[in-house]
This record gives sequence, structure tokens and C-alpha cells, in this order.
Amino acid sequence: LAVAGLQDVNSLVPKLRELGARHFTYGVCDAHLHILGKCLVRVLKDSLGSAFTAEVEFAWTMVYNFISAIMVGGLQVALSEYNAEQDDISMPPTPGRRSSWHETQSIAQQIEE
Repeated sequence: LAVAGLQDVNSLVPKLRELGARHFTYGVCDAHLHILGKCLVRVLKDSLGSAFTAEVEFAWTMVYNFISAIMVGGLQVALSEYNAEQDDISMPPTPGRRSSWHETQSIAQQIEE
């Protein structure tokens, strides 16, 4: 989706922002996306061997940095919205909204038990 979507950035950017916001509900933060980028490069290097040239690394790094920067923007918007909701306790829950980061952590702890 993302690599093919580079041909139509105007459609891709809102989808990536939404994806970033959705990942906030899973407990993802921008540091996770940074680590994922490093892992992606390592996996590509290990998988492609000699075909993983400096040009290939540069291209993948540029694409991933573009994608993750937009997703981080979506994460930050979701965090701001979450914090605003916490400040206004009289605000009713938004219909259809996925669970918050804290609820996600609680669920993860219950699964481990």
C-alpha cells in the first residue's frame, strides 16, 4: 500500500495518519516506529545479501522515514485527543472509538495472567 501509494501521496498521507492514530490505541509510540525502521533495514540486509546495496538501503530508509513521520503525526494527534478527553471528565466516550493505551495495557496484562 505505502510503496504503491507513493504515486498518489494525496491519498496516502491521510491513510498513514489514520494508521498512526490507530496504532496509538495498541500502545505504540514514536520510539517503537524508530526501532521498527532499524529492524526493517536489518531484515532486508540479511535477506537480500549482496543485492542490498547502499542505494537499496537509502531508498528503503527514505520510504520508511516518510511513512513513519506521517504515522508519528497521527500518533501525536491521537495522544493529544486522549489527553484532552482525560482533562474533561464530563466528556462522554466517543462512539466507535478503540480502547485507549491504558486499556490496551490492562488487556495485555490480563492475557499474560
